[in-house]
Amino acid sequence: EAKDAPPRHQVAEVQSLDDLPAERQLPAGGRTTVRIQFSTLNYKDGMVLQGQPGVAKSFPIVPGIDFVGTVEACEAGKWQPGQQVLLTGNYAGQHIHGAYAELCRVPAEWLVPKPDSLSPEETMLIGTAGFTAMQSIIWLERAGKLKPDSTLLVTGASGGVGSTAVAIAHHLGYKNIVASTGRVEENQELLRKLGATEVIGRLEAGRPLDAERYDAAIDTVGGSTLAAVLSQLKYGGAVACSGVAGGPKLPAS
Repeated sequence: EAKDAPPRHQVAEVQSLDDLPAERQLPAGGRTTVRIQFSTLNYKDGMVLQGQPGVAKSFPIVPGIDFVGTVEACEAGKWQPGQQVLLTGNYAGQHIHGAYAELCRVPAEWLVPKPDSLSPEETMLIGTAGFTAMQSIIWLERAGKLKPDSTLLVTGASGGVGSTAVAIAHHLGYKNIVASTGRVEENQELLRKLGATEVIGRLEAGRPLDAERYDAAIDTVGGSTLAAVLSQLKYGGAVACSGVAGGPKLPAS
């Protein structure tokens, strides 16, 4: 930038959330203000922190798609001050300011009460990654594609969703869990401790139809990896897909 060029972003001092620009405020009626205790660091947050496109609706924005905290005020009356609540996903840190702050304001319907059985820290150890991993397994089970002797493939197994999916599947008693990662040497021991029976490298797209290897799969990568998963899926199998770290395109026939 030229020496005399104005800064691209300016820091404004505000005394309350009501002083924020109007485009960052939510519609009146259901706004709930939460004092943040803990948040998480997700792939989406990393993209926003680096200024990458595809996640945030506009910049500047405060990242943080997950949080647990204590209600300060709720216009709709759904939540009471002092009540502990949490949020996973939705549009926090993407369309509106997120949880990397002392206070966060979101629609009341986005929140759920913190389970009594979990500490605030534990809820964020699970976070969106754990929630997504569990949902993936639930939907594969509902589709009837996971049996005790099924061969389950998990891609992106070194990441949050992938590693949690491996651990949950093992805990549920599945015996044949194949973990695929681009960091085999670095994470093989950890993935086996989590429950993987086999650890393989990153899958790359090849032939439209390859040898049938897997009854079901949890794909957290997308792109050419998902194409490779589909080509190696057994007839009638199913894939639970989340994430597009490998790109938004699907190079498959």
